[in-house]
Amino acid sequence: MSEPRRCETCGDPVAGRPEGTPRWLRAAVDRAPLLCDDCADLAWREHETERAEEDAYGHARRLEARRVASGVPELLRGLELTDPDPARAHVLKAAKVWAIGGSSGLVLGGDVGVGKTHMAAAAAWQRMHRERLKWLSVPVLFAHLALSFDNRIHEAAVEALAGTGALVLDDLDKAKASEYGAQQIFTAVDQRVTAGGALLVTTNLRLSQLAARWPEPFGDAIVDRLASYCQSFHLEGQSRRRLGGTA
Repeated sequence: MSEPRRCETCGDPVAGRPEGTPRWLRAAVDRAPLLCDDCADLAWREHETERAEEDAYGHARRLEARRVASGVPELLRGLELTDPDPARAHVLKAAKVWAIGGSSGLVLGGDVGVGKTHMAAAAAWQRMHRERLKWLSVPVLFAHLALSFDNRIHEAAVEALAGTGALVLDDLDKAKASEYGAQQIFTAVDQRVTAGGALLVTTNLRLSQLAARWPEPFGDAIVDRLASYCQSFHLEGQSRRRLGGTA
């Protein structure tokens, strides 16, 4: 009687090739790794663990690449999404929901230094677990849009606004918009609204005050889309900058 076939891992006996295996398949079956049921289960669990680790490593690399390319200012990177003021717990909750992809539009308004940009940056940092994101300071953006059309910085500013990917517009009210700048902002907002893309805006002004700062007809059109698409909050409180924090 021939020796029983044995598991290549533990040495326990293993059933031979099933009877009725077609001749053309026998050689392949005989060459296949020989594992008992327990060792086969263990090998599968190890395979699943390795795959999960590879997926996690790949996600970490993609996340790092997204964050490097996002444009989030260096001092605002890696902030925790928290707020020490219990009166603003509802705003913090809305920011967290936006950060994990549970909502698409969010407007954070309020006086200088109350924490709008801090909260927006922390939410954006977490949102990048889900998708690429572009952070734009609107005053800087308008300065770049004012350059000549063939200037590479101007082209990059237009490209950053284009598309339907996640977009943060920080300090929307801080610079006076030209008609061209207002048109570009309108197009960027309209594209996100139409496609259901992620949009987060910070502003010192309430939406009702913002339209008057923009050339017609873009001011009313932008505000109308923000009001209909975004949850809007006006943050109260003392300036974090005066208290030594990050606004």
